[in-house]
Amino acid sequence: FHVALKHMPGMRVMCYRVLLDSYDLEGELWGKLFADMCRQNVKRATPAHNIAVFHDESYEEKDIDVEVQCAVDGHYANTADVFFAERPPVTAATIIYQGDYSMMADVNIAIARWIADNNYSINGPGFNIYHVSPGDTDASESMVTEVCFPIEQRG
Repeated sequence: FHVALKHMPGMRVMCYRVLLDSYDLEGELWGKLFADMCRQNVKRATPAHNIAVFHDESYEEKDIDVEVQCAVDGHYANTADVFFAERPPVTAATIIYQGDYSMMADVNIAIARWIADNNYSINGPGFNIYHVSPGDTDASESMVTEVCFPIEQRG
């Protein structure tokens, strides 16, 4: 895997955050986010930056704290389920890979090694950007995911 160091701009995002029983239930969060987006007629930004943020400090088997976000244009009302926030700019170590999610553990290990080997430390929750997701294609080999970890230089 090739690790890239990227500066990602800040953006306004629509968010939905819950505790999940397993990682494979993330798709349900996207369904709820997009349903509320349609109800409010929210305008997606270009690019939309479909992002899943993993707030736990390590891999969890249950009660997984996941937040899905989509970049939006404009200001809208928070609801009982979703809220709007400003996502700050961030510098991140990233890997973009194509295919299904079976390689996720290997990708995370590769980034963690790169961060340690290059005198960085993680300074925020990891997140994935889904450039091409199951909502975009039925062909898992066509999915494109960018795995990101916010980092800072170790002092």
